[in-house]
Amino acid sequence: MVTSGLLISSFTLKKRFKRSEEKIGLNPYKFKNFKSDFDILTHLKNFMIAHQEIRDDVKKKKLFGIDIETIKELDGINYRAITCIIKCGSYGIEAEITNKDTKNVVYTRRENEADTKKFRCLFYIPKNVENNVTVKGIVVFQMIGNFGVKSITTEYLKNYFSQIEITYESNMISISNYFQRIIRDDKLSKITFVKNNISPDDSDNIFVNKGKEERSYIMPQLKNNIFDTILGLIETRSNGISSIIEIEDKEYDDIKMAFKVGDSTKTISLQNISQFSIVEDVPDEIYRIAIINPEIFIGYIIETIEPYCDNMIIHHNLEE
Repeated sequence: MVTSGLLISSFTLKKRFKRSEEKIGLNPYKFKNFKSDFDILTHLKNFMIAHQEIRDDVKKKKLFGIDIETIKELDGINYRAITCIIKCGSYGIEAEITNKDTKNVVYTRRENEADTKKFRCLFYIPKNVENNVTVKGIVVFQMIGNFGVKSITTEYLKNYFSQIEITYESNMISISNYFQRIIRDDKLSKITFVKNNISPDDSDNIFVNKGKEERSYIMPQLKNNIFDTILGLIETRSNGISSIIEIEDKEYDDIKMAFKVGDSTKTISLQNISQFSIVEDVPDEIYRIAIINPEIFIGYIIETIEPYCDNMIIHHNLEE
């Protein structure tokens, strides 16, 4: 069975060529003397329509297009959203398409032929709350096996918004909630504490006098205080703030955590946590049903997104 996942990240908009880091409100609003008619969903829909024809990205050797028939807007109690199917595939390498059962070559793919796949994409916009205006949204890209469309879509989005003097920025969302669920669901398979300096205890240094020391624990059950400390380190470093990795008065150069995602193992390194992307595994039964009934898949994506909003600062108070 082909594995499928959801790559989740946040996005914000701001005016180009302005030194201010003030974010643009994603929903229209009117409060006292504050007013804006800007609507992110209108622009996202225009972006999708503008890219309905398949484009040849020669530099990336990829075809890219959006299936206009799959564009759908959603209006929930606390959110608005828009979703579509992105068609994307790579070319440039000749390949033999081989039947896995007979081992016979059934087709030879030429260099100018792309292996095009369909990926679900969804933009989730929390609604304004009185004078608290939404300035951060969530975007989800489906992954199929090791294939995805986040990079190429983000590039086209940046180009689209730059034409109206707006900067589109995509960032990693807080992974604290994600890590908590890894622990809760017993998916943490190994944790490794890394030191670049050998232990000061001479009995530990019989054979070498310098190197890297790694201490790993398989299927660990973290104590509450250790869990809270690591969670704090993840939150701090994921926001780009460099901090000492210290656990119970002991300093480490890195902490690595391995956990299961579907049939594969993924590793978080505190040293590189700011580059970490959250990929939620899609259950096989949801993936199979989604091919026939996309509404179920869309609902599943919305349910997956909502818990992340609890750990995000998504609004700006107009009176602050």
